[in-house]
Amino acid sequence: MGFKLDTKLTELESIYTQLLSDFTGAVTVLRDYESKPDFGHPSNSVFRQAVWRLCFSAIVLNCYKYVEASAKYNRELRECIPNLTVIRNQYLKEINENTAIIELRNGYVAHIQYGKEKRTLTNDEVQAKIVSMIGGGEDAGEFLNWICPKDFKNLDNTKKQDSLVGTIELLRDSISGRIQGSVSSHD
Repeated sequence: MGFKLDTKLTELESIYTQLLSDFTGAVTVLRDYESKPDFGHPSNSVFRQAVWRLCFSAIVLNCYKYVEASAKYNRELRECIPNLTVIRNQYLKEINENTAIIELRNGYVAHIQYGKEKRTLTNDEVQAKIVSMIGGGEDAGEFLNWICPKDFKNLDNTKKQDSLVGTIELLRDSISGRIQGSVSSHD
């Protein structure tokens, strides 16, 4: 591999490592709070909504970082790890087709006003978009498992493709292997 390709792969390895940390952190915080018996009590509703907004803002932002990294480094990814192109593109498609993720990014997470309406989303509108993003209802479990399953650290490689974090780990580890192979060949 050339110096430029090595540099880009090192950058991408770092981006994927950060995404792994940020996604698992957001999902873990939300699960930890939700597991507390008093967290769902009506007296905690404002704080609970704030935790959900915080965690889902991180999830939305990192979904777009995944999309951006895939676009910026598409050539390197296709060249160096073509065997993971289908699964990488599957998650890109799912993120890009989830209109609530797009709307939350454009109208709340990355901007203070919502689209052409040029107005700030209310707390209820933000919450409604989060609920829409997770597929409706109050149970975010399936969506959170799509991002990062509870038993993530115990998954084998075949099941890692069943979650975004698992797929990112496969991508990162494949890139790390390519970098290590390049370093070894230069010794």
